[in-house]
Amino acid sequence: MTPDVVHIDNFPGGPETFGIIVKFCYGSKIENTISPKNIVQMYCAARFLEMTEDLGTGNLVRKAEDFLSLLMFSSTWKDLFLVLRSCESVSPWAETFGVAKRCAEAIAWNAYVNPKECVQEKLEMETEDWWFEDVSCLRIDHFSEVIGFLKKKGMRSEIIISCIARWTSRWFSRVIPRSNNGGHGEKPSNQRNTVETLISLLPPQETSASCNFLLHLLKLALAIRIRTELVEELEIRVASVLDKSLVSDLMVKNLKENGSVYDAAIIARVLKRFFTCKTRNLPGSESLAVGRLVDEYLCRIARDEKLEVMEFRMILETLPENARSCHNSLYRAIDMYLKTHPEITEEEKLSIIKAMEYNKLSREARQHVMKNDRLPVEINARFLLVEQVTATKSITAVGSDCQRTKSQAAAKVGKFIERSGSWMKKLKSDYEIKMMKKEVENMKVQLESLEMCKVKIQRHVKRCVLLVN
Repeated sequence: MTPDVVHIDNFPGGPETFGIIVKFCYGSKIENTISPKNIVQMYCAARFLEMTEDLGTGNLVRKAEDFLSLLMFSSTWKDLFLVLRSCESVSPWAETFGVAKRCAEAIAWNAYVNPKECVQEKLEMETEDWWFEDVSCLRIDHFSEVIGFLKKKGMRSEIIISCIARWTSRWFSRVIPRSNNGGHGEKPSNQRNTVETLISLLPPQETSASCNFLLHLLKLALAIRIRTELVEELEIRVASVLDKSLVSDLMVKNLKENGSVYDAAIIARVLKRFFTCKTRNLPGSESLAVGRLVDEYLCRIARDEKLEVMEFRMILETLPENARSCHNSLYRAIDMYLKTHPEITEEEKLSIIKAMEYNKLSREARQHVMKNDRLPVEINARFLLVEQVTATKSITAVGSDCQRTKSQAAAKVGKFIERSGSWMKKLKSDYEIKMMKKEVENMKVQLESLEMCKVKIQRHVKRCVLLVN
């Protein structure tokens, strides 16, 4: 005769917990077997079986509740994490009966008040982030509960952001696809839920999160395709701190195989958001600050041999004209890119150099341009022509009779302007470039001589005036 078998589906804690409860029913003392490792299973099983005081004094629900309450208020930091992690095996019941929430609140309280008696193993750590490592090991739902309670207790935003960043950094490598391996077995829906939860946990203060952390979170969000409205919210948030950021904040690694070292596309994306966001009342100082930041970024990534022309140009084209008051840094970045990528075509060179304005370069930068053989012939000719015209106008402005008359100089300017179109089309040889450079240098010498002559005349006039008076 076969014994009767009773099947209880989804019993909290499984057969092991059920066996302990059976022994309790037959008189075994529960205090000998209950511990931080199994208290959650015992409590959930007792609630599941409705072993309340209505059926007998000192029933299992009351004993489990007393032990659980003791743990919440007087347990060690390590035991609190044992209790919270044990909730994962009975997750639906732990949530229903509020055990996970109570434990998360206890952890948040200990992290907030920093009682040394609860963290004896961390006595030597005096920093405010002593609890980050343990909390960053929690599952996203339990981590979210802890962060939520920390916010309610008034924990500073920058500390909360740092903790979220620590948690994200541990999880980040598992969800960014590498080659064709995907996210290491984690379901896309779980990945999306995690990122969306992280975004919802961010404190509302604009400056509480660093630009670098937000960019990595945005990269993650784009990789796993979360909801569009959340992507836009994150982009706006990154844009809000862009003018206060350092170039190191923009250095986001590109994880694509055979791609550039850094991800230029995501930087271009947030730059577009910064300059096109309708809700921003963008003052000139912010625009110029971002312009300087972008030029520094271009100088950094220009050394990357795998950075394509399209990626480099994409960053160049995101900045409006009023975002740069001086083009020296831009020229430095372009020259560095041309030096690192000598194989690109003349057409590709022209496509990136067109962003640079000659009249926004300093005198030293212009002199470097005149001697730079890496620039396309057409650009060299154009800049030389501008330099000649500028020098000729300067000679005219001096108004001295020492070298040439005003009418002669004006005629030369007109001649240059008239011939500029044909020069740009016909100029091919290095010889013609050298001749133009030589003429520019001669005109500069003439200009300096005229300026000295002008100063002498002005001094002489002053002496005459003094003698007359």
